[in-house]
Amino acid sequence: MNLPLPPYGRNAVPLSGKQLYVVTEEVVNPRSDTMVLPEYTDPKGFWWPVKGCDVAVIGKLSKELALSISQALRRDQATSIVLIDPDTGRASFWPHSLIPRG
Repeated sequence: MNLPLPPYGRNAVPLSGKQLYVVTEEVVNPRSDTMVLPEYTDPKGFWWPVKGCDVAVIGKLSKELALSISQALRRDQATSIVLIDPDTGRASFWPHSLIPRG
């Protein structure tokens, strides 16, 4: 499967161990450990270089987008995922029951 990297994906380097971040465009902070999820784009259309990493996804995500990004990150072998709403601080985690495994 030859998928393109997400914005800033080519330079994404886990800092402090195995942590990487994915942010939506309204939260962009292009650090070396951060990739961007472009607005109105299916996350499954990218290859996310997250193998063996713990990934925090920060942004206002619809239920459909949250499910899609979590599926894409699992497909690309993220160790764990946390989805964080920057306005409310609400978080959902995988592996746990809050994000479906299948």
